Amino acid sequence: MTCDACIDFYDGDEPVVFTEHDRQARKKHRCCECRRDILPGEIYREERGLWDGEWEMFRTCNDCLSVRAAMTCRYQYGELWAEVADFVSDVCGDVPEDCLATITPLARERLCALIEEIWVLEPGGDSNSHEQA
Repeated sequence: MTCDACIDFYDGDEPVVFTEHDRQARKKHRCCECRRDILPGEIYREERGLWDGEWEMFRTCNDCLSVRAAMTCRYQYGELWAEVADFVSDVCGDVPEDCLATITPLARERLCALIEEIWVLEPGGDSNSHEQA
């Protein structure tokens, strides 16, 4: 099953050199997408590359990897959740169910929270916090 979304938000050059490895954390790291701590024992993806003459390394937790795999065609590190939020807004919260089915439970919880925010903000939503007195 594949997700019907194809978020494409990369506007740079491809790396000249690139490697990726799934690793088990021996110490705490920070996910480049959601900024949460990747704790010792967790599996994460480490990606290294040479972009515009500069070596860079990115660590991504499995939850963000699942969203990236399910919903993006091309991406820029560190922008995943902002771009997903824009996508959710653009489709008025109508995210294809197959997208939700293929991501991890924690990522699904975060994506559903974004969808709920959009539904509440839509005209006719049930939130009183946006009504004018």
